[in-house]
Amino acid sequence: MADEIFDENHGAALRELWSLIRDVRIAMLTTVGTDGRLHSRPMATQQVEPEDVLWFFSAKDSHKVEELTENQHVELTYAAPDRDLYVSASGRAQVVDDRGKMRDLWNPGVQAWFPAGPDDPNLCLLRVDLDEAEYWLDRKPKALRITQLLAAAVSGRPPQAGLEDRKLQL
Repeated sequence: MADEIFDENHGAALRELWSLIRDVRIAMLTTVGTDGRLHSRPMATQQVEPEDVLWFFSAKDSHKVEELTENQHVELTYAAPDRDLYVSASGRAQVVDDRGKMRDLWNPGVQAWFPAGPDDPNLCLLRVDLDEAEYWLDRKPKALRITQLLAAAVSGRPPQAGLEDRKLQL
């Protein structure tokens, strides 16, 4: 398994990370509670911006917003097991009350959660500025991965590590 930090190819690796995240859509957002415990919940990524920023809708009266007023550090994890793709990203989140941005990001999926629309006074955005990310991806065709797993099961030896591991300091 390769373990690399990209400096010179930062832009290319970041674009690749964005393309991977866009395909997954749902992230587990982990915040630090006021009691110091970690809390995770699924969140739909609304937009990925090229300058290391992710956007999410939230209710202002939610526990996560309360937690973010105490501690802005968050972790986001994305998983697509069918593609052998796993992403972990950390950064800082802030609560944003920008009705114009909300209207720009508005879509039918958000309407289901916030039926009052983008002018709902309890609606806010979470802006996550990423500091670092790591992802694991197996680029081999699925048929080859399955064959390797079957061969490992028959032989009693673990399969060869096939996941590409990349770290980004953002």
